[in-house]
Amino acid sequence: AWHGVAAPAAGTAPSSIYARSFTAAGVAAGDPVVLAPAAGHSREEPALARFAGAGGGGNGGAGAQTVVAVWQEGRAGAPVAPQGCFSAGIAARRFSPGCVPDAGRLCLGDGRFELSSVWTAPGNVGQGQGRPQAVTRDTGYFWFFGPENVELMVKVLDGRAVNGKFWVFYGSLSNVAWTLRVADLQTGAEKVYSNPAGQLASRGDTAALPGAATAAGAVTPAAAPLSPVPSALLLSAERFAVEVTFHDPFNDVAGSGVGTRLTDDSGYFTFFSPSNVELVVKILDGRAVNGKFWVFYGALTNVEYDIKVTQLLTGIEKTYHNPPFQFRSIADTSAFN
Repeated sequence: AWHGVAAPAAGTAPSSIYARSFTAAGVAAGDPVVLAPAAGHSREEPALARFAGAGGGGNGGAGAQTVVAVWQEGRAGAPVAPQGCFSAGIAARRFSPGCVPDAGRLCLGDGRFELSSVWTAPGNVGQGQGRPQAVTRDTGYFWFFGPENVELMVKVLDGRAVNGKFWVFYGSLSNVAWTLRVADLQTGAEKVYSNPAGQLASRGDTAALPGAATAAGAVTPAAAPLSPVPSALLLSAERFAVEVTFHDPFNDVAGSGVGTRLTDDSGYFTFFSPSNVELVVKILDGRAVNGKFWVFYGALTNVEYDIKVTQLLTGIEKTYHNPPFQFRSIADTSAFN
């Protein structure tokens, strides 16, 4: 914001207060805006400007706005100007409403991060937007074809205390082609991940989005495991019981995962913190296709773990092992008769 640098509009005093929106890359995103026809706004009664999607090339989504409050320091009755400012200087502050959840937008990190996903059906016969569902402050998932069928789990963790970055983890339970976009609405930074058709993928990106070198209160996963719940996770009309044990090779601790059901067919496990989802599992009834029940899982962790699935009617068990230091997604379409 500034005093009368741009050519004043007709009937506007040269001392008017102007403002202009810029993208995160420093590129002007619009023409100068006259905030006040005469410089006289105090900090208590600032001039306001609203810029649609400002600051990040539209990262705020449709209808999102950045609000800028601008005032003149040093006028009679106004607060004392901050150190380093001229007595008649211009001060401004930017406000953003953050992410607003809707049918295609997942909001994490108290609204700081906006996530969206687009999928393409096999053979490019159709395309659609992933439908989001928040699970914890840091974690959520997308479904593609039906609300009971979880397809993609994703979490964003604050790792700034470790390496100055925000971390993105995802675990896929689908082998259709999809893209995942993660945007930081405070900085305008964003990252796009793509999954080709025919593949299932899990990933941990610990350098996904830039942040301050240090951050007070930044959260990192706890080393101590949670106390396990006594019952297993029951899925697929309670035909199957799912249990998980893990070993953390980084801290040499072991424990049992705590399961939470998302839908009748899907659920997730936490290892170290109730808000930190580590593994998502779903069991589908594929008997109409090949006479089998199908087991899918996707990891948002690279610790060592074992997933034991028990068919309660027959007592038949199947165990899936993940070696340490690997992110893995698996689809077993011949798991149980």
